[in-house]
This record gives sequence, C-alpha cells and structure tokens, in this order.
Amino acid sequence: MCKNIIYKNGRSGGVAFRVIICAVSLILLGGAIFVLLKTFQTGKEDDHRRALQLSEYGLQEAFKRLAESQEWSTEFSDKPFDDDGNFTVSFTREVRNDTLHISIISTGVSGTVTRIVEHTLRICLVEAPADDSGTVEELMDGEPTDEAAEQQ
Repeated sequence: MCKNIIYKNGRSGGVAFRVIICAVSLILLGGAIFVLLKTFQTGKEDDHRRALQLSEYGLQEAFKRLAESQEWSTEFSDKPFDDDGNFTVSFTREVRNDTLHISIISTGVSGTVTRIVEHTLRICLVEAPADDSGTVEELMDGEPTDEAAEQQ
C-alpha cells in the first residue's frame, strides 16, 4: 500500500533538509521585513523632526518680520526650504482690551508629515503713565525727595 520512494542515489525523503530550508527562508524573510520597517520608521522620525524644525523656522521668520515692522501682514505660503521641505505662515490680528493679540500659525511640511506651531504675541496699545518722581540719577544726585526720605 505505502511504497517508499527511493531516489537514484539510494536516499529516501530529505524531510529534514526541506524543514531546514523552510526555517532559513522564514528567518531571512523576517529579517528583511524588520530591516524595511526599521528604515521606514527612521525615515518617518526624520520627517517629523524636520517638519517641526521647518515650522519653528517659519515662526522665527515671522518674528523677524514683525520686529522690522509691527504692521507687517504678508503671509508665507508654501515657501520652499532645502530640497524636500516647505513652510507656511499665517496669522490673525485682534484687539482686545487695549491689547493687540497677534496669533502666528506656522506649518512645516517634510515628506508626508505636517507639524503646526502656534504662538500668540500680546502688545499693549496704551502707554504706561509717566512716573513724575524723576529719574534714578536725579534722585541720587540731589536732595532726597519726600518719598525717598520716608523710605530711609
């Protein structure tokens, strides 16, 4: 009923050899998948880091332009940076309680990753009342004022 197959060289089967070949193939396939996933993960980590750097750079550029002129209102749109990244800067202005609130939103894009950084500046529009007690030099050089005498 069951016949043993005998090959030309007198051996039968070779099951152990086939099992070893399958095990080695699975190990190599698993190693290749691990290496590919690790490479993909490293690339994504680099893209995340780069996108954050680009968004912070956009924020820095906005601060620089605002330092030059508080009336600056031009937004950056998909401004390229190096080979594979760009950034966009947008902002809104709002006056609340005698304070100008400038909200700056910077978006960095690297590869398929997008990172957003937002910062709000508050600028007081009302000047502080002038102090009429004089400057420090005037108080040090001259006679003590009533206020200075009370403190001594």
